Amino acid sequence: MSRDRFERGLFRVLRPLVIAFLFLITAFPFLYMVMLSVRDIQELILDPGSLWPSAFTLDTYVNVLTRQGFLTFLRNSAIIAVASVAVTLLISIPGAYAVARLRFFGRRQVHFLFLAVYLFPAIVLAIPPCSCCSP
Repeated sequence: MSRDRFERGLFRVLRPLVIAFLFLITAFPFLYMVMLSVRDIQELILDPGSLWPSAFTLDTYVNVLTRQGFLTFLRNSAIIAVASVAVTLLISIPGAYAVARLRFFGRRQVHFLFLAVYLFPAIVLAIPPCSCCSP
């Protein structure tokens, strides 16, 4: 048996085992999170480390959705998101049309500035200046 054939056979066996192992390591926190969410709150306080609940309950979800105002917060977030997209489109569409179609002084510089923004990752543009440079 050659080395190449041995390695191929070994990898054929080990690859699914490693993938399954990594999947279990990745999936376990999500499974634990779901198991914690379907437990009674008293049981969770008494025994927070157990993996399997003694009784499944959806009271926590009902509590969050009805009594804690989660749906109100979700509605407010949706309104803000839709409004900000609408305002952005109302401002940017005419501006993009003007830059693309109209001839004006400084048009090449505006194109250069738009392209220069793409040279930097987005996170760099979000970093504030240091305190020694700001007024």
